[in-house]
Amino acid sequence: MSVFRDYLRRQGATPDFQFDEQDESWFVFSLLLIRLGLVARLESAPWFEAPLTSTVLRKMPDPLKLIDPGVEARESLKFVSSFLCFFVPKGPRYLREIASFKEQYIPNFYSNVEKQLHLYESALPSFAITPLDKAQWETVATYFRVRENETPLTRHA
Repeated sequence: MSVFRDYLRRQGATPDFQFDEQDESWFVFSLLLIRLGLVARLESAPWFEAPLTSTVLRKMPDPLKLIDPGVEARESLKFVSSFLCFFVPKGPRYLREIASFKEQYIPNFYSNVEKQLHLYESALPSFAITPLDKAQWETVATYFRVRENETPLTRHA
């Protein structure tokens, strides 16, 4: 079982088994990097190569094993899990949007570099700075940029 699914199980949540475990692990790892603010820092470096395309990381079936379970990482994992509707109750609109968001990104995420880069590029600063205890979750578009002639829920078909 992946680190993410094991984490959910230990927290009393039921993992979502509809997606490939490796794709889901890399997707969650990417969201953690965004939440921790690491993607923006890496992109500005001249040597930046998307973390998911790194040949060293590509050999890891579960990149979350690389994360030290410190306070920031634990809080970020909790936020990402809540964003993905595992811990914090959400309204029907948000549930539909996040289901569609996951369906658009998670399938083949591990092998689809375009999808990986799009996730990084579309992340808004709000994803890294929204408090974990926020009572009212908005929409997925609150955290991920919508490009002209594109909705955040229909890209990467």
